[in-house]
Amino acid sequence: MINNIKNRVQKILLTVFPNVSGEFKEEWGPDDIENWDSMTHLNMVMALGDEFKIDLDFNEVMEIETVGDIYKILNRKNTDEINN
Repeated sequence: MINNIKNRVQKILLTVFPNVSGEFKEEWGPDDIENWDSMTHLNMVMALGDEFKIDLDFNEVMEIETVGDIYKILNRKNTDEINN
């Protein structure tokens, strides 16, 4: 289940940040990932919402400072869609 979430997030990140090769590490954030700016942050949030069928509120959007934060928020959401 957790690997499924990570795989889905990794695919999204590769789509949003195509210049990165390999796996995105949980501690990586805007300083580590080329082109992670406010626009790509919003694109990433929208892609996560579409993939997992969730809405992130403003605080959750602003909470995402690293790849690991994405996993934390998704685990907190704990929706049926995420767990399938």
